This record gives sequence, C-alpha cells and structure tokens, in this order.
Amino acid sequence: MTPVVLDTNVVISAVLHMQAGGGSFSAPSVCLELALLGKVALVASNELLAEYEEVLLRPKFGFPYRLVRALLSDIRRVARVSMPVVIPNRIVRD
Repeated sequence: MTPVVLDTNVVISAVLHMQAGGGSFSAPSVCLELALLGKVALVASNELLAEYEEVLLRPKFGFPYRLVRALLSDIRRVARVSMPVVIPNRIVRD
C-alpha cells in the first residue's frame, strides 16, 4: 500500500470542500477520503496531528468543534504514527 503524508493545507481544503457541499471534484477531498477508507497508508507524526487540530480549530474557518473532533478521531484511527528521523547535517570536504 502506498504511504501518504497529507499536508495540513490538503486536510483544510478537503474539509472546506465538504462544508461547501462537495458537488464537484476536489483532489484534496479525494486524497483524504482514500486515506480514511484505507486505500492508501496514511502516515503522520504526533506533531502533524497536533497541527491538524490547531489549524482546523482556528476561528477563521468556523468548523464545528464536533466535526473537527470526529475527523481527527477518524484520522488517528487509520494513521500510522511515525517519529520523524533527524538527518544530521554532513559537511563533505572537496
């Protein structure tokens, strides 16, 4: 299964599309739907999950709290939580 990391902007765009009625094709909503259906392997860190929550709850979007909690619960249910690997900077001499 293909591993996928959804950028916060993709999640926000998908929710905005769903809130607007979702009548036409939206690549972000398709990506989120594929992840929630388990068609792709959603990968996220705890930091990314916290960022989803923080941004989704911003007053400027006006998403209902219950919708955000339900979505985050669904995302956490399907996501494989991974710790980011720190790659050390290497200086290579010429």
